[in-house]
Amino acid sequence: MPANEQKMGFEGQIFYGVAGNTAGSLIPETRDMSMTYSTDKGNTTARNAAGTIPIETERVTTRKWQFDFNMLSVPGNEVQAAILAASYAGSPIAFRSKDFAAGKGYDGDVIIEHKLGKPLRGEQTYDVTVKPTRSAGREPVLYT
Repeated sequence: MPANEQKMGFEGQIFYGVAGNTAGSLIPETRDMSMTYSTDKGNTTARNAAGTIPIETERVTTRKWQFDFNMLSVPGNEVQAAILAASYAGSPIAFRSKDFAAGKGYDGDVIIEHKLGKPLRGEQTYDVTVKPTRSAGREPVLYT
């Protein structure tokens, strides 16, 4: 592949594993995936010596990250069953995302939320959201 060839969405990968360890099992039957990064900020605006209207300034106080993915509902899929069991129990899992096979992404433990879609005309799917946790003793790493 040429060095300047654009990466495609299907090349992204996500993995799960036991909390406290690096995730190594590919999560199968996934479709759309998206990562959201944002920040909370504190206002640092102050009066200026010239007595003119100040320009609002901010400083980052926390970084936020979450990963959303959609997976087909497949009875008998052991990875899917483990993810759903952890979600229902409120237990963390290890999670790893990569932009592509040799790419970078999140590495750490996460807590899980999910929603089951049952459209009248279509396949059942799970919409899954994961967010960082330190409850299993690992610090999250955003882009490694």
